[in-house]
Amino acid sequence: MDSFTLNQEHLSGDIKRELLRLIEAPIANESLLPNTEFVQLRHVEFAANRYAEYREWRYVYFFIQWECR
Repeated sequence: MDSFTLNQEHLSGDIKRELLRLIEAPIANESLLPNTEFVQLRHVEFAANRYAEYREWRYVYFFIQWECR
């Protein structure tokens, strides 16, 4: 079970709470930080109980859909 599912009841409420983690890196890197001049970060918000649905959408939209073009 992933951390979003385990903590979903604690991630909603009147006070903004976040659980941040690295999902994946497009280019493999041996160090903890990329050795590039620029780094692009994305912040995506979704309900914690919909994490699996978000990951499926993300995979289809960014990887499958763009491969077919």
